[in-house]
Amino acid sequence: MNSKIYLRLWLIYVIFLFYGCTVPFNINSSASDIMLKINGIFWNPYLPPKGLTYSKIDMASNILLYLPFGFLLASHFKKKLSVCAILIISTLSSLSVSALIETIQLFTVDRVTSTTDICNNFAGSISGSVFSLVYHKRFHNKVKSFLMRIMAKPPLELYSIIIIFGIIFFRLIPFDISSDVDNIKHNIKFFIKHTNIIPTTETIHGSINNLLLFSISAFALFTGYFRGKNYLLRLFFALGINSLVLFATEFVKIFIISGQPAVCDISFSYIGSFLGIFTATFFINDNYPIRKIFAYFVIVYAVFFIFNYLYPFEFSPQIREKLSFYSLIPFAIYLFNINPANISDIFLQIFMFVPIGIILIRNDKTSIMKSFFAGFVCGLLFEIIQLFIVTRYFDITDAILAAAGTSIGHYCHVNFRRIKRFSENNAV
Repeated sequence: MNSKIYLRLWLIYVIFLFYGCTVPFNINSSASDIMLKINGIFWNPYLPPKGLTYSKIDMASNILLYLPFGFLLASHFKKKLSVCAILIISTLSSLSVSALIETIQLFTVDRVTSTTDICNNFAGSISGSVFSLVYHKRFHNKVKSFLMRIMAKPPLELYSIIIIFGIIFFRLIPFDISSDVDNIKHNIKFFIKHTNIIPTTETIHGSINNLLLFSISAFALFTGYFRGKNYLLRLFFALGINSLVLFATEFVKIFIISGQPAVCDISFSYIGSFLGIFTATFFINDNYPIRKIFAYFVIVYAVFFIFNYLYPFEFSPQIREKLSFYSLIPFAIYLFNINPANISDIFLQIFMFVPIGIILIRNDKTSIMKSFFAGFVCGLLFEIIQLFIVTRYFDITDAILAAAGTSIGHYCHVNFRRIKRFSENNAV
């Protein structure tokens, strides 16, 4: 992998660190509260006052959080600097970024500044750097060869992998992961409270989304793998992979601040899986059902798109009160109200329009600006429709996010095809 790509990934990951360590952005402007937090800092790492203990989960999470930080940074400099210089850069950069994040946390309501976190972040970064040096010396070529063989596989297998990662992304947004014990208890209590197989008004939205997404996944897995094998093998493979993704993400949601694990999500995910397998059964004898699979994806995606944009389908002609000055200013609403719900909306808006960039923009030579404009027009159209929905509002920001999602989809699609062609020509 090109060193510039490692640097770009590192910069993206640093942004994610700032996001993940400050979300949901509950800013505290009280000088007295800030001074109390400063006076309450335990300056001796790993030595808390008597009667207090550090959470082992929190310590482990802070180490693991900085492993990619050190790995990507060392991977960028591996051919440019010596091992000693790389470790020094990893140390200074991790200490600087971690100290800055801990300082920012002084101005938040629900985050705690800790010198122990800085030390754990440093340990994670150094561990990641060491792992990067060992990896590139001993395993890089083997892993690269393995990935090239994967990229050279039939499109159906690759598309099913991409769909799986898309489901994982969707189920974990807005990625506000926390190891706080109270948050974990709250999510466990929510799960125990919502043990109904049939969703309630509080959980119906997530359940329908899971049904649609897992039906696409099961359809792709069933038709993409073990072609020519018996029906039961394909059935158990599709259900097995879906079950693994479902229960893994459901478990991770316990550690997400806005996570709401529920039994109905599991039940509807299995309904979707069986629906996808049942539909795929009609294509089992096709020699290469890529067009029908693409058509199925478009149909389910369209239902998913319409459901998320227009639910609960309560229409009203009264639109005057839904238009405001702030709704016409990009990102104005986020300057006044930041919470996990509207942060999740940002990710969801981008996520929903990524396939638009793949479906609409079919020419590799089409510019990013054209795909951005196409996404903006599509997003603006749906925002106008939302003016007639009782519980929905017009916001120009969503149209801009839609344009961003379309551009991302176009960029990923074009580069995916280039990488695949390269892998097919160079696979070992």
